Amino acid sequence: MSQTLTKQPGETRTLTMDFSPRLPAGVALTSITTITERTVNQTTGARTTTTDLTFVSQSLATPVVSVQISGGNDAVLYEVTFVCAADNADIYEAEGLLLVCDT
Repeated sequence: MSQTLTKQPGETRTLTMDFSPRLPAGVALTSITTITERTVNQTTGARTTTTDLTFVSQSLATPVVSVQISGGNDAVLYEVTFVCAADNADIYEAEGLLLVCDT
């Protein structure tokens, strides 16, 4: 299940993703491979690659991955995808949602 964070276009906020439901017992994340973004059409669900967001900083404290995000356009829903490597040589992926809303 995706986590959703709401922010205004001028804010910088941190989106965190807890990978513990995906990781087998005793497995730890070792690195963040990529963090990417796509817009989500709120009517059709279609996703489109974009570069509207700025990933200011990222951190890993297994099983939690965090990314500090700035930018984005008003009234746009973004899907942020986290891809991480683990100490068992597997790759794990999770998505979070970011709604940018100028209120």
